[in-house]
Amino acid sequence: GIINTELETRRLKLAMPGLFIIMTTAMGAVEDRVAGYEGGADIYLCKPVSERELRAAVAGVDRRLEQMREAKRKTGLRLNFSGLQLMGKQAVSLNQTEATLLKFLAQVPGQRVETFRLLEATGRGADARTKASLEVQIVNLRKKIAAAGGASPSIRAVRNEGYQLMWPLEVE
Repeated sequence: GIINTELETRRLKLAMPGLFIIMTTAMGAVEDRVAGYEGGADIYLCKPVSERELRAAVAGVDRRLEQMREAKRKTGLRLNFSGLQLMGKQAVSLNQTEATLLKFLAQVPGQRVETFRLLEATGRGADARTKASLEVQIVNLRKKIAAAGGASPSIRAVRNEGYQLMWPLEVE
């Protein structure tokens, strides 16, 4: 689709963190390009852009997506979100909150997800009590990932910021 502003790009990235965005625009000043990247663009191309360059950018994104798909296949773990199960060497049951957290983290493997976004994904506010509850749920989720055969460390805490899934996970 067509995105008109960096603000819309930022909103899209918040809603779908795994989305790759190639931005093409006539605004080519350094400040504009920086704003585009900070807004969430993965590739920022200034118009006029040649068809060859655009094809190369799309091919680059496709390579990155294929690498992510291959890494997901190698982990051997799958999240059956609707069935609330983590499938690996063993099937492990999850509760709805654990499945939601894991699905949200799986959208951006290897990248930090802020605590407030995880709390929003589970439908809770960001007070001290819910943050402590989230920490307990992450500990339990790590144990379940290990029980399913997942590599350790599975979820890394990023101090004062959030959490990061350390490897790709297939979500079905």
